[in-house]
Amino acid sequence: MISEFVGHYREAVARHRGRGLYPFNMPVEIRVSGLDHPRDIGVDGAQPALLSALSPRRDHPEWNVAVWLDILSFPGTPGANRAYREIERWMFANYRPPYATVRPEWSKGWGYTERGAWTNRRMIARTLPHEFRVARPRHRTWDAAVRALDRLDPHGVFTSPLLRSLLRPGVRG
Repeated sequence: MISEFVGHYREAVARHRGRGLYPFNMPVEIRVSGLDHPRDIGVDGAQPALLSALSPRRDHPEWNVAVWLDILSFPGTPGANRAYREIERWMFANYRPPYATVRPEWSKGWGYTERGAWTNRRMIARTLPHEFRVARPRHRTWDAAVRALDRLDPHGVFTSPLLRSLLRPGVRG
């Protein structure tokens, strides 16, 4: 998986360099970690965080690690948004079940369009919620997280425009 990513990343860098662009101009961070298995913390009845990218998938118990990819650029770098969108599309197309899956890390940029991060409406309304619905118990899905956040913050005191755009399209039944 890492070798595939590095190969694709190098090709992307060369393609952009050929156009006189350097959208990826800072380090690439690759981390590998275990998943959030509630049994590992030793508390009876523990549950994985509802929106954790590290939650195991019931349909793939053999998937026991997460690989974190973070490509960095200086803010305002010409061509960066397009380059991020291209590489994000490649990751979602390449890392699909039964091989792998992609879950964005909340604190990083994702959902790219030419306008920047978090602007891809399809990603926000469909792709991301799907990744937190598939192969999960019904009470541990994206929708359960939305209901919990609504219950715990009924007046939206701890929300933001990004959270509102993420959570409203994902509400179902």
